[in-house]
Amino acid sequence: MQISYVTALSRIVSALAMLAFFTSPALAQQVRKAPAKKAPFNATTCYACHEPIKAFHTAGKHASVGCDSCHGGLDQHLGEPKTRPSTKVDPAACGTCHENQFRTMYTMNWDKPARFEKSQAIGPSPNPAWDKLMMPHGFTREHNVPRSHAFMVLDQYVVDRAFGGRFAPRDGWQYLTRPGGSFKVGDVVVDQYPDNSDHKPFKPGTAAAANPVCLNCKTQDHILDWAYLGDPVPTAKWSRTSKVVRWRGT
Repeated sequence: MQISYVTALSRIVSALAMLAFFTSPALAQQVRKAPAKKAPFNATTCYACHEPIKAFHTAGKHASVGCDSCHGGLDQHLGEPKTRPSTKVDPAACGTCHENQFRTMYTMNWDKPARFEKSQAIGPSPNPAWDKLMMPHGFTREHNVPRSHAFMVLDQYVVDRAFGGRFAPRDGWQYLTRPGGSFKVGDVVVDQYPDNSDHKPFKPGTAAAANPVCLNCKTQDHILDWAYLGDPVPTAKWSRTSKVVRWRGT
């Protein structure tokens, strides 16, 4: 079977377009490498003041992980205890030991699109009655199949079930082409109701099912200010009863 010149040229152009699409800088796979493992750290001096940490650390699975693996500015802290050390919240700090988890965390999963509704008839377990049966429950609104861990913080802001349509992508649906990697959610989404701190549905057909517990698992930035098990205590700034919109903005 002969292929016309126009057909052949059309196929070549289509192939080149697809190649450009998947190799463009915006969609190129970002490869992050974790820093090398640190030499053993002597925590004896730290235990002199942080005795509860000693019992927790020495008996746990991270007993071989030095304080300097997760904290910086220890020399200044030892010289002046009031100088609080910094905490490394970049997952690369964990990747020094958990190499496989860190590598796959930022690997793009092209088989899982960003907006694939679980209740659609094409899902793994199609159920035409799902929407009607679960209609009163906010957590079922646009409960998308997850992409990869690199997007776990970003995706929760733009699905209809979480913040009631409060947040929207700055660049529209082009945000779906963002490659996996380290980025700030605030650079991708925008709060459409910045003067309103209420957590409620702002658009019909949406739900405000997000709560501080969701963010506690979705990010580690606030872990030092989070109450143990989320129970409200005077010494912790945030708990599971805090307003999630105010908590998100910190």
